[in-house]
Amino acid sequence: MNIGQLLSANYTVNQAVQQLDYAAFARNETAVRAREECRQVTTAGAANSPCADVIAVAATVLRTNLQGVRGLSGDAEAIEPLVRSTAWTVLPNGGSCTVHGTLVQSPTAPMICAEMTPVMTGIVGWGEFRPRIIAADVLDLGL
Repeated sequence: MNIGQLLSANYTVNQAVQQLDYAAFARNETAVRAREECRQVTTAGAANSPCADVIAVAATVLRTNLQGVRGLSGDAEAIEPLVRSTAWTVLPNGGSCTVHGTLVQSPTAPMICAEMTPVMTGIVGWGEFRPRIIAADVLDLGL
């Protein structure tokens, strides 16, 4: 990553972080909140969903995190289509999603899950593979 890419990535992270209302987090009243549960909503299809705000912030952070991933086929050009096709599950009141066949549950804390299939280049620079990446995290109400 050159200095221009580093500065651009840092600026994007700052933009994503600045969208969060930390005072609202301290009061447990987040400014970015889903009105209701959404399951398997892609970034591209989230605009009219009740989880649009949450997915927009998550997609911005994902875009930033993917910029430094080695082996991602297509480099910068591949990031936007990958982010747009990422499927999100947003559970504002807790719930469950499946990660690698294992049920992940959050009884009451908000949770977000994401699923994507990037095209990667092999370690020696040839051959493509498509790993299925699934992640889940509970959002801390104490922030």
